Parts: sequence; structure tokens; C-alpha cells
Amino acid sequence: MDLVLWNVYADRFSVEGDDSQLTLVINNTTRSDDGTYMCDVTVLNDPPSPASDTVTISVASFDLIFDISINTVVEGEPITFVCSVNSKPDPVVILYKDETPISRETTTNLTYNIDNVVRSDRGNYKCEASNIVGSDTSQVQRLDVQDIPEFDLADEVTVGHEEQ
Repeated sequence: MDLVLWNVYADRFSVEGDDSQLTLVINNTTRSDDGTYMCDVTVLNDPPSPASDTVTISVASFDLIFDISINTVVEGEPITFVCSVNSKPDPVVILYKDETPISRETTTNLTYNIDNVVRSDRGNYKCEASNIVGSDTSQVQRLDVQDIPEFDLADEVTVGHEEQ
């Protein structure tokens, strides 16, 4: 690593241990630290040492996004709820309607469709997600279902004729 890059990382990376075993310590780990690492030591006037085995670091993370694109729908229309979580590893995501779980998946993108909304779909919806990093619950979104107007027509209609 050249000197410029080393200065950028010097406050976050350090090596600890003794001559028999060294440990790389990464402080304030971020998602950009994901990757494969390998140690290669060169000591002046010594033959090159073999490189160590590689180690892959996977940084766990967690951000919850709940999206319901329409707050009011007309009865009979479709609606889609999306719970997106930017996380590693994949979280368990639960979609609730009025505090009752209606969908549960281990995924970063839970999608729940209602193809034909009815009045009983009215309610408060929220997402909850959790993984080893933590958990979060979205804000509650209210779904209102607008009724289709109903008309009641009589079986027979009598129309009077006016004479002139």
C-alpha cells in the first residue's frame, strides 16, 4: 500500500500481536470494508515469506425502508406493499396489519400484493425487520379503501304518460 493510502487508513487499521501471530484490527468498520484480506510480510535481508491464507470479511449492516405508494385505493383495485431492508445478512421481515403479522420472509425485499382490495383491507400497516445487527420498525401507514357506490334499482319501473 502506498504511503498516501496508508495515511488514510492508519487511524482505523492496526496490527497487534507478537512475532508468532499478528492480528489485523479494523476500527470503526464500515460497509466498504467488505472484502478479502491477505497478509504478506517482507523482512529486510530475509527471503520472502509465503502469503497467508485469505480471509473474507462480511460487514453486517441494517437500514429499513417501508414503502406503500398509495394511501387510498378504490375497492377492487390492486395495491402493493414493499418492505426494503438494506442489510447484511438478510433479515427476517414481517409485515403487520393492525398488529397482526400477515407476511414473514427472510429477505431484503418483502413484497406483498393485494390483487383486489376490499373494505376489510382497511387498516394500519407496518414493517418490522431484524438481523444480527439490530431491528427496526417502520412508521405505521394507514390504508383507506374507498367504497364503490352502490345503486339499488327497483325491479319494475312505471312511467306515466302525460296526455296533451
